Amino acid sequence: MTIELTTLQRILVFVGSPRTGSTLLGQLLNHHPDAMVANESALVPRLLERAHRTPIDDEALRAVAMQAVAERAQGLESTPRFGATIDRYQPRWTPMGKAFANVPPCNDRPLVVGDKKAGGAAKAIERDPAWFDGLMRAEPRLVLLHLTRDTSDAARSLQRSHDYDDPDEARAFVERLRDIASRTCDRHPERSITLAYETLTQDPRATLTTLAGFLGLEPHAPWLEAASRVIAPSGSA
Repeated sequence: MTIELTTLQRILVFVGSPRTGSTLLGQLLNHHPDAMVANESALVPRLLERAHRTPIDDEALRAVAMQAVAERAQGLESTPRFGATIDRYQPRWTPMGKAFANVPPCNDRPLVVGDKKAGGAAKAIERDPAWFDGLMRAEPRLVLLHLTRDTSDAARSLQRSHDYDDPDEARAFVERLRDIASRTCDRHPERSITLAYETLTQDPRATLTTLAGFLGLEPHAPWLEAASRVIAPSGSA
């Protein structure tokens, strides 16, 4: 597939702590016909390492988009990078292929390209918040998504999935990245959206419709129906 970026309206970056449902939400967005959202492409950390002070270049965006396309085609559980560990980190993972069988294939002219690596983005912002604020000013298409979850629930999930011996250490990590994301979104209120995992699982249709509107995506009925069915029975985190 040749990806054309002339129609791109939003560059979506997840920010926040792990174990909030971001992997699930990222893959649901990745199955929208007009969105390409990669799982942990590390867009923001890589930009920081390369000291980019200008708008994000097409090469970087195209790499994120191509990863997203591959993950959609193969299923996240079958990708070489993530598939070997998905049972450990996502024990109730729902394969997306069959769920979205009636949703149109991805458009090669996406409206949204994004990266789901919320914790990595938060840590990069922590290292150089002034750089990231400059990136936001230089790249008007860049928007932020902060998915939150009850702190105790997220910390317990992180402790199980990442073998934390000390529950207080897991909780402190969740709180640290959550607070970085909250402060960053507070500095850019018109270009950020904060959603709760609990609301997403309790009312997926309304939450996904709100998110689609923020991103400039049409909440197509087949996509909304399929995504809601994936969320409601699974409660994956």
